[in-house]
Amino acid sequence: MHYLFFAKSAEIMAQFPDDTALVDSDFQYFIFAADASDMPLRDYIASEASIGDRTEAWNCEPGGDYVVYAYGIDLETLEVLTPVMKLSVRSDELDQVDFGITVTVNDHRATVEVTPTDPDRYYFADAFLESDIDQGVKFSKYCSDAWNSKVQGWQIFDSLTEEQILEQHCKKGPGTFEFELLANSDYRLAVFALDEKAWLCSEPIVENFRTGSTAISDNVIQISVSKVASRSAEVTFTPTNSDPYVSFVTDSAPFEGMSDEEIIAYCAKNLPPRWGTTGYSNTFAPLAPGTKYYVLAYGCYYNGDVTTGLFKEEFTTTDRVGSVSFELQFGPYYDLWQLADADPDTRWHWSAEMYDCLLPVEVVKEDVKGLKYRYALYTKQVIDGLSEDELYKTLYEHGADYSPNYFLSDYNLEFVLSGFAIDDRGDWGPIWKSEPFTLKADGVSDPHDYLRK
Repeated sequence: MHYLFFAKSAEIMAQFPDDTALVDSDFQYFIFAADASDMPLRDYIASEASIGDRTEAWNCEPGGDYVVYAYGIDLETLEVLTPVMKLSVRSDELDQVDFGITVTVNDHRATVEVTPTDPDRYYFADAFLESDIDQGVKFSKYCSDAWNSKVQGWQIFDSLTEEQILEQHCKKGPGTFEFELLANSDYRLAVFALDEKAWLCSEPIVENFRTGSTAISDNVIQISVSKVASRSAEVTFTPTNSDPYVSFVTDSAPFEGMSDEEIIAYCAKNLPPRWGTTGYSNTFAPLAPGTKYYVLAYGCYYNGDVTTGLFKEEFTTTDRVGSVSFELQFGPYYDLWQLADADPDTRWHWSAEMYDCLLPVEVVKEDVKGLKYRYALYTKQVIDGLSEDELYKTLYEHGADYSPNYFLSDYNLEFVLSGFAIDDRGDWGPIWKSEPFTLKADGVSDPHDYLRK
């Protein structure tokens, strides 16, 4: 039998006059969450339901009273099958762990040296902007929520286990933490111990401090622009020291008539920055032909404080069209299950679980040294909805750049192959499109013909 289970504070549980009201509240949450997730209600509840034993960790207030409850559910009819079973529990109080703390403030940065009384326990230090702290929440709970958010990020984005999080991000014994913060602001430092599951387990030891003004940098960021073509340009940034800076390559139109200070303010508010502390070179594309661009850079700390004036260069893309033609050759295609049966030791059976067939393609190109190209397979519906500039952009950013190659596809959809070539001057040629075509199950070729190639 599938079941749903929850944990709520005893205070919240007291608000429900009976179990019917409690279950109704749960279902109101499921309706909202399913709608927000764009899922059918049954599918969402099925994703939350359990069968058999399950272990779950809940973030609780220390020394708080809670009720854990569960009830059986039919995932087809969504009928509740059992009475609501409840267990009252009380969470442990936090440990009292002492730390020696020294905070050294250098402009907007702070260095924190920690000496724990127990050298065998992991601990962490975090700095909170005083004005951001929710005064209506116990500070230990505020720290715990902030810490759990960090843990979740490391688990999702870095695939770290609890043990790895403790080893890589926390300290044992004397340790140092570096913070880059807002200038001229009040902060509350918290140092707390962690258990083997990476849960906060001690009352935070607090130290208050105020940051100073951001130091001005003497960094000079040199900018050079080369290989300007119709839709691309190569840009190099060369700073004179390792202070952080941000850089942009952007259409000049929004900045006409602006002062340097106004340009910096506009960039900080509206444009995604590229951060750097060393030299950097890149080919920027796709750009618009015959358009004036600004290359901008200025010193900036990660807290947003600007540390230098504006460094600026400009260039205008050409109106040239690339001189090299482009075309894709394609023809026979092959059923993926037939390929898997003909060559069972390969990966084709994995592909066949998701797609119907394989379409080999090869670039037909002129004999030009250093020729580059991009190409992709689209449904006719998608490619018909793209402007030329949008198609250039998606081809450049997501298209294949090698040949021969193949695409995995489904049957009975109308497709178009498209691509373009880039000549030795960096100019992009005209977009080539195939005639629309449909791949069908009764049109596949012998898979051994492909395997013999």
